[in-house]
Amino acid sequence: MTTEIERTGAGGTEQGAVPDAGVAPGRAAVGASPPVPWQPPPTPGTDLVGRVEEQAMTLDLWLSDSLGGAGPDDDVRLARLRGLALAGAAITLPMSAWKAVGVLTVADLFLVASVLLFLPRVSIAAVRKLWFPALAVALAAVGGVVGTFVSGSDVAASGDILIRFLAASVGALILVSCWRPGLEQVRSFGWLWVAGGVASGLVALFIPNLHMFLRPSGLTPHPTHLAIISVVLLGVALALIASERERDPSFGGVRAVAGLAAAGVLFAAIVASGSRSGLLAGLLVGFLTLVATRDRTVVRVAVGLAAVALVIAVLGVVGQDNALERAFGGDESSAEQREEFNTAAWERFTGHPITGVGYGDVTDAHIFLLQFASAAGVLGIVAGLMLVFLALRTYVVAVWRRMADDPPRWAMVAGFAAAMIGYLAASIFQNVLWDRNVWLAIVLMTWLAAAVPVAARD
Repeated sequence: MTTEIERTGAGGTEQGAVPDAGVAPGRAAVGASPPVPWQPPPTPGTDLVGRVEEQAMTLDLWLSDSLGGAGPDDDVRLARLRGLALAGAAITLPMSAWKAVGVLTVADLFLVASVLLFLPRVSIAAVRKLWFPALAVALAAVGGVVGTFVSGSDVAASGDILIRFLAASVGALILVSCWRPGLEQVRSFGWLWVAGGVASGLVALFIPNLHMFLRPSGLTPHPTHLAIISVVLLGVALALIASERERDPSFGGVRAVAGLAAAGVLFAAIVASGSRSGLLAGLLVGFLTLVATRDRTVVRVAVGLAAVALVIAVLGVVGQDNALERAFGGDESSAEQREEFNTAAWERFTGHPITGVGYGDVTDAHIFLLQFASAAGVLGIVAGLMLVFLALRTYVVAVWRRMADDPPRWAMVAGFAAAMIGYLAASIFQNVLWDRNVWLAIVLMTWLAAAVPVAARD
């Protein structure tokens, strides 16, 4: 039996039939339709296709917004391409042994694509805000040109190094000034950059004979390149960890472990490279970042790095010519040759103290200020001191401002500045400043460290 009922709602009166009370529960009345089993309402993304689409959408938003820096008036497809180009550049920058066409690396192609994609956003005002490091590069270049012609040096040899130096410097300046990255953009770029460095470091640790050197070089063309780039990226990794901790005090779990592991691999790569100056610079970067942030996670990183060094020293897991063994084993195989090169560079400077002699023999000296002095004279010295001043001032200001406002932003800048200082400290004993791939890493670091505070004021 059924009973007719009326139900009144917003849509009017509706008639229907319900079973009488006498019908046993769970049994349908005679003539009624069989009951339909209950099913949960569909939830978006519960199926495999939905999850894949959801992840693809998240990746697309990250590429266009978090990395590509899409603005309200930007074309989404163009922002996506910018993000892809920047992601490719960040990952492949530490892999400078990967050649694409001639002397151009894979990272060069991604960087050129990034510059071209961002070029419509060029702003003279944005370039002016990065005037100090740009002026240092300009002085070094002008001094080198003047020194070449005044001293009658080999124009071809000097011009080759100078063109590479300017291409890396100006390209990075245009990219950063057009990109105008904020904290999120730099953070995304930085993690990808660190990931590329970790890949190179793992190759150095597990495939040490990939290139024909006595010491591992990872995915770079030389062991010293591996060391210096790993020093720079160690500072980036510590800066990112400190910034993440300032932004989210609960930062931990997989993300924290990944950050700590990245820092450990980079430090192990420095030790494996055998570069004693790289080892000194890596320890300096860790110390400066620890002082700047006073973060417990960074303290754990410092303890972890010390443990890595101890394991390498005791077990010798990275070969006979690692940096610890060379530093404490009395290896002086290259000291005499370096002294000869430095003496020759000093004589070139004293012979032309005002103008220098150009960049033809700049890679001989193993002290970066002496390189500037012998190549560009007074202007070169001023340019070198400006870079030192910029690194120190950025670090001090970041430490001071971190206490006052926006801790995540200034914690990152402090780590970047520590990496710059570590690089310059290593360059006291090295001549790799003039390798385009290594210089590109530090000049990009310099522009980013200068751009993050500018973005905060815009």
